[in-house]
Amino acid sequence: MKDLIEKIKSEKKAYLINDEEENSPDFVNFFFITEKNGEEELVNAVLYTLEMYYQSEVFAKAEDETLKRYPEYEKLQKGKELPEQKTEEIEMFLTEVMDQIEEDGEIQVSEHVFEENEDGVLMVEAGLNMPEVTETEIMNFINNFNNDNLSLDDSLYSFELDG
Repeated sequence: MKDLIEKIKSEKKAYLINDEEENSPDFVNFFFITEKNGEEELVNAVLYTLEMYYQSEVFAKAEDETLKRYPEYEKLQKGKELPEQKTEEIEMFLTEVMDQIEEDGEIQVSEHVFEENEDGVLMVEAGLNMPEVTETEIMNFINNFNNDNLSLDDSLYSFELDG
């Protein structure tokens, strides 16, 4: 923890990307320093697009429905193999359920920030309505977070699934 704080300071950067995560244009895990009660605190932040969050919520709901219909889907989730025909049947059902959830507008999401203190590190998870997570978006988030100036859009959004 202290090592990361020192590394951020020594590199004279506002943040450090966590290279151990599979970061993408939709999702970035990074560390930055904030001040709480007059003391420096390390923040382990995850910033992702609202569209990615929407897609993961749709997928989670579709998985729940698939498990109800096909209990053996749990084996696929754990990386075990099923007969090819059964796997195709389950995957087809999952896709159909996802399409139906999207079509029915069952899932809507809004911008959010969750904070939790874990072993002396402030864990922050934020889903924001942006096309992708860029350096500019990360810097804006850090500045707004550190200045207690985060303004979240509470509008509900749904997106078109890729496919």
